[in-house]
Amino acid sequence: MRSPRIKLYKQIDGFDVYLVNGSYIRKNLNTQFTNFGQHYRFPNMIPVKEFWIDKDFGEDEYKYYIQHMLKEWELMRKGKPYKKALAEASQLEWNERNKGQHDDYKIKKLTEIDGVDVWLVNGKKVRDDCFVDFTEGGHDLVYEFIPKDEIWISDEVQLKNVIKF
Repeated sequence: MRSPRIKLYKQIDGFDVYLVNGSYIRKNLNTQFTNFGQHYRFPNMIPVKEFWIDKDFGEDEYKYYIQHMLKEWELMRKGKPYKKALAEASQLEWNERNKGQHDDYKIKKLTEIDGVDVWLVNGKKVRDDCFVDFTEGGHDLVYEFIPKDEIWISDEVQLKNVIKF
């Protein structure tokens, strides 16, 4: 059986990141391989210090896949089950993908409390783009579209009774 590796894309944090033939992998090695994979997800296929990325996905995606795999690999190495590691790595990837987009919702920074930024946001825009039931506000533990360590308060809320500045 031939190797699915096409070329070494880069080396990062002690890992070799290879572009691979994803179609060949799905047909001949593992039908569960999607657009990328790491050893702890595919231990019988991918060596410990390698990440594989399907060549058929655009290079602008690679940085997100690598961040995802770094997080997922570390969590699984420490014994976290795949589904939990996947959820955390996916959240990290989602946050990274949407970093710049969050600025569109923010009107102004209201304060910072113990390292958490509190933002006044355009509530209508958040409802239009992210979640139709967004009302007074929220944080990343409730809404996956809000970045970690941020609290968003809708601009429709009467602030004088909510936060003392």
